[in-house]
Order: sequence, then C-alpha cells, then structure tokens
Amino acid sequence: MTPKTASILAALFVLLGGAAVLIMLEMTGKAGDHSERTGWIRAHKIFGYLFLSLFAVILFFMIRKVAAFQEELTARAVIHIVLALTLLPLVVIKVSLARRHPQLTTRLPLLGISIFTISFALIGITAGYYILHRSNFSYATISALDNDILDLDLGRRS
Repeated sequence: MTPKTASILAALFVLLGGAAVLIMLEMTGKAGDHSERTGWIRAHKIFGYLFLSLFAVILFFMIRKVAAFQEELTARAVIHIVLALTLLPLVVIKVSLARRHPQLTTRLPLLGISIFTISFALIGITAGYYILHRSNFSYATISALDNDILDLDLGRRS
C-alpha cells in the first residue's frame, strides 16, 4: 500500500469515526424524541462497521509493512503502533458491551469518543506528516509590509 493510498484510507477512517460519534451524540443529546432513534442507531451501526472494516484492512497492510522493516523504528512509528494497538481492545470492549451487556450502554458514548480521539491522533501523526511533507509549502517569508514591525536590533548587546 502506497503512502498516498494509506493516507486517503486513513482520512476516510477518521471521517467514518467522526460521523459515528456525531450520530451517537445526536442520539444521546435529545431526551424526548424517540421517533428517529432507530434510524440513528442503524446509521451509527453502519458507520461503526465500516470503521471496523477499514481498521481491519489498514491494520493488515500496516502489520505487513512493519514486519518488513529491517532497522529500528522511529519514535513516531512506535507511537503510531502503540495507538493502533490501544484501539484494538477498546473497539472489542465497546462491541462486546453493546452486544452482550445492554445494561452498560451508558458507558458506550465515552468509549466511542475515546476510540475516535485515539484514531484522530493515530492518523494525525502519520497521514498529517505525510501530507505536510508532500505539499509545496517549503519556506515562510516575511513580506516587505512587515519591515515596520521587525526590529533587527532587539535583543542585541550594545
């Protein structure tokens, strides 16, 4: 999987997770309206299963990629792996609580927000890094309009 493909899939991964969280917040935020609740639940499940499927696909390819490394991993890569491995038990716990322990559904929104937050950080440190390094942005310059603000002698010894 090329870095560009991985970044696109990662962005889709975060968008799916964000949509699932927003739907969940919409469901839990409205106390009185239960007429649309089954539709929201169905949409949340669809986004959740798409999120899980995409996570499994990305995880499969990234495990193969890491297995091929011959040298020591960078700190960014290690943090990325730790975040991905943290997601796995959280997702399993959330799905098992939703399916087998309906009396604990009050805990699910916190788990969902945690999963999304870790996913966002997971993608931000890699896909964000890739996108920044592939952009055309290379230098920041100070325009001539800023010359009045600059004081080149500030901080110099007399």
